[in-house]
Amino acid sequence: MENILFIETRGMNPTGILNAAIARGYHPVIATVQGDEWRQRLLEQHIEATLLTVPRLAPQDILAAFPSRPVAVITLSDQYLEIGAEVARQLDLPHTPVDVLASCRDKQATRQLVAATTVKQPAFAKIENLESLHGVALSELVGFPLIFKPLSGHSSLGVHKFYAQSEVDDFF
Repeated sequence: MENILFIETRGMNPTGILNAAIARGYHPVIATVQGDEWRQRLLEQHIEATLLTVPRLAPQDILAAFPSRPVAVITLSDQYLEIGAEVARQLDLPHTPVDVLASCRDKQATRQLVAATTVKQPAFAKIENLESLHGVALSELVGFPLIFKPLSGHSSLGVHKFYAQSEVDDFF
Protein backbone atom coordinates (compact mmCIF):
# COMPACT_ATOMS: atom_id res chain seq x y z
CA MET A 1 0.00 0.00 0.00
CA GLU A 2 1.37 3.41 -0.96
CA ASN A 3 1.59 6.23 1.55
CA ILE A 4 0.23 9.76 1.26
CA LEU A 5 1.82 12.26 3.62
CA PHE A 6 -0.62 14.69 5.22
CA ILE A 7 0.96 17.66 6.95
CA GLU A 8 -0.93 18.69 10.06
CA THR A 9 -4.22 20.38 9.51
CA ARG A 10 -5.11 22.30 12.65
CA GLY A 11 -8.69 23.21 13.36
CA MET A 12 -10.10 21.10 10.58
CA ASN A 13 -11.78 17.73 10.60
CA PRO A 14 -9.90 15.81 7.92
CA THR A 15 -12.04 12.67 8.22
CA GLY A 16 -13.37 12.98 4.68
CA ILE A 17 -10.05 13.26 2.89
CA LEU A 18 -8.37 10.62 5.06
CA ASN A 19 -11.23 8.18 4.41
CA ALA A 20 -11.15 9.04 0.70
CA ALA A 21 -7.43 8.23 0.57
CA ILE A 22 -8.02 4.91 2.37
CA ALA A 23 -10.94 4.05 0.07
CA ARG A 24 -8.62 4.53 -2.92
CA GLY A 25 -6.05 2.15 -1.47
CA TYR A 26 -3.63 4.63 0.11
CA HIS A 27 -2.33 4.69 3.65
CA PRO A 28 -2.40 8.12 5.31
CA VAL A 29 0.65 9.24 7.24
CA ILE A 30 0.16 12.41 9.28
CA ALA A 31 3.08 14.63 10.25
CA THR A 32 2.13 16.56 13.37
CA VAL A 33 3.45 18.26 16.47
CA GLN A 34 0.23 17.31 18.25
CA GLY A 35 0.51 13.52 18.36
CA ASP A 36 -1.77 12.94 21.35
CA GLU A 37 -4.55 15.10 19.92
CA TRP A 38 -4.35 13.37 16.53
CA ARG A 39 -4.14 9.91 18.09
CA GLN A 40 -7.38 10.60 19.98
CA ARG A 41 -9.10 12.04 16.90
CA LEU A 42 -8.16 9.06 14.73
CA LEU A 43 -9.25 6.61 17.43
CA GLU A 44 -12.63 8.33 17.87
CA GLN A 45 -13.21 8.35 14.12
CA HIS A 46 -11.93 4.79 13.53
CA ILE A 47 -9.32 5.89 11.00
CA GLU A 48 -6.20 3.80 10.52
CA ALA A 49 -3.28 6.10 9.85
CA THR A 50 0.34 6.40 10.88
CA LEU A 51 1.29 9.37 13.04
CA LEU A 52 4.70 11.00 12.72
CA THR A 53 5.06 13.20 15.75
CA VAL A 54 7.80 15.69 14.94
CA PRO A 55 9.40 18.35 17.17
CA ARG A 56 8.63 21.09 14.62
CA LEU A 57 6.63 21.25 11.44
CA ALA A 58 9.71 21.92 9.38
CA PRO A 59 10.64 20.10 6.16
CA GLN A 60 13.87 18.67 7.61
CA ASP A 61 12.06 17.27 10.68
CA ILE A 62 9.27 15.75 8.60
CA LEU A 63 11.69 14.20 6.11
CA ALA A 64 13.87 12.81 8.90
CA ALA A 65 10.86 11.11 10.52
CA PHE A 66 9.28 9.71 7.37
CA PRO A 67 10.05 6.00 6.96
CA SER A 68 9.55 5.75 3.18
CA ARG A 69 8.84 7.95 0.18
CA PRO A 70 5.14 8.87 -0.15
CA VAL A 71 3.37 9.17 -3.49
CA ALA A 72 1.96 12.59 -2.56
CA VAL A 73 2.19 15.35 0.02
CA ILE A 74 -1.03 17.06 1.06
CA THR A 75 -1.96 19.79 3.50
CA LEU A 76 -5.41 21.26 3.95
CA SER A 77 -4.16 24.28 5.86
CA ASP A 78 -2.87 27.54 4.38
CA GLN A 79 -0.19 27.90 6.98
CA TYR A 80 1.55 24.69 5.92
CA LEU A 81 1.49 25.12 2.13
CA GLU A 82 5.13 26.19 1.85
CA ILE A 83 6.24 23.39 4.17
CA GLY A 84 4.32 20.84 2.10
CA ALA A 85 5.73 22.22 -1.14
CA GLU A 86 9.29 22.06 0.19
CA VAL A 87 8.84 18.48 1.41
CA ALA A 88 7.39 17.50 -1.98
CA ARG A 89 10.23 19.30 -3.79
CA GLN A 90 12.87 17.47 -1.77
CA LEU A 91 11.12 14.16 -2.54
CA ASP A 92 10.87 15.08 -6.24
CA LEU A 93 7.06 14.93 -6.13
CA PRO A 94 4.69 17.26 -8.00
CA HIS A 95 4.23 20.55 -6.13
CA THR A 96 3.67 24.25 -6.49
CA PRO A 97 7.04 26.01 -6.25
CA VAL A 98 7.67 27.49 -2.81
CA ASP A 99 8.48 30.93 -4.26
CA VAL A 100 5.14 30.97 -6.08
CA LEU A 101 3.30 30.17 -2.86
CA ALA A 102 5.21 32.88 -1.01
CA SER A 103 4.42 35.47 -3.69
CA CYS A 104 0.75 34.50 -3.54
CA ARG A 105 0.76 35.45 0.14
CA ASP A 106 2.02 38.93 -0.73
CA LYS A 107 -1.22 40.78 -1.37
CA GLN A 108 0.50 43.82 -2.92
CA ALA A 109 2.38 41.66 -5.45
CA THR A 110 -0.80 39.71 -6.23
CA ARG A 111 -2.77 42.95 -6.75
CA GLN A 112 -0.11 44.25 -9.14
CA LEU A 113 -0.20 41.03 -11.17
CA VAL A 114 -4.00 41.07 -11.33
CA ALA A 115 -3.98 44.77 -12.29
CA ALA A 116 -1.96 43.86 -15.38
CA THR A 117 -4.90 41.73 -16.59
CA THR A 118 -8.53 42.50 -17.46
CA VAL A 119 -9.75 41.07 -14.14
CA LYS A 120 -11.62 43.71 -12.13
CA GLN A 121 -10.66 44.20 -8.51
CA PRO A 122 -11.75 46.53 -5.74
CA ALA A 123 -9.78 49.65 -4.90
CA PHE A 124 -6.59 48.88 -3.01
CA ALA A 125 -4.07 50.95 -1.12
CA LYS A 126 -0.89 49.87 0.57
CA ILE A 127 -0.32 51.49 3.94
CA GLU A 128 3.36 51.21 4.84
CA ASN A 129 3.01 51.90 8.57
CA LEU A 130 0.59 53.32 11.12
CA GLU A 131 2.08 56.82 10.82
CA SER A 132 1.24 56.90 7.12
CA LEU A 133 -2.34 55.90 7.93
CA HIS A 134 -2.98 59.18 9.75
CA GLY A 135 -4.20 61.94 7.48
CA VAL A 136 -5.17 59.54 4.68
CA ALA A 137 -8.73 60.02 3.48
CA LEU A 138 -9.63 56.34 3.22
CA SER A 139 -13.15 57.20 2.07
CA GLU A 140 -11.64 58.84 -1.03
CA LEU A 141 -8.77 56.39 -1.46
CA VAL A 142 -10.67 53.09 -1.30
CA GLY A 143 -14.11 53.82 0.12
CA PHE A 144 -16.15 52.23 2.90
CA PRO A 145 -16.80 49.60 3.93
CA LEU A 146 -13.14 48.73 3.70
CA ILE A 147 -11.36 45.49 4.39
CA PHE A 148 -8.02 45.79 6.15
CA LYS A 149 -5.62 42.90 5.47
CA PRO A 150 -1.99 42.43 6.43
CA LEU A 151 0.24 42.29 3.34
CA SER A 152 1.34 38.76 4.10
CA GLY A 153 -0.36 36.00 5.94
CA HIS A 154 -2.97 33.31 5.68
CA SER A 155 -6.31 32.08 6.97
CA SER A 156 -7.80 35.59 7.25
CA LEU A 157 -5.61 36.29 10.27
CA GLY A 158 -5.52 40.00 11.00
CA VAL A 159 -8.38 40.84 8.63
CA HIS A 160 -10.81 43.54 9.80
CA LYS A 161 -13.83 45.24 8.24
CA PHE A 162 -14.44 48.93 8.86
CA TYR A 163 -17.53 50.95 7.96
CA ALA A 164 -16.26 54.44 8.85
CA GLN A 165 -13.06 56.39 9.37
CA SER A 166 -13.84 56.67 13.08
CA GLU A 167 -13.68 52.86 13.40
CA VAL A 168 -10.27 52.82 11.73
CA ASP A 169 -9.03 55.60 14.01
CA ASP A 170 -10.35 53.81 17.12
CA PHE A 171 -8.81 50.50 16.07
CA PHE A 172 -5.35 51.90 15.34
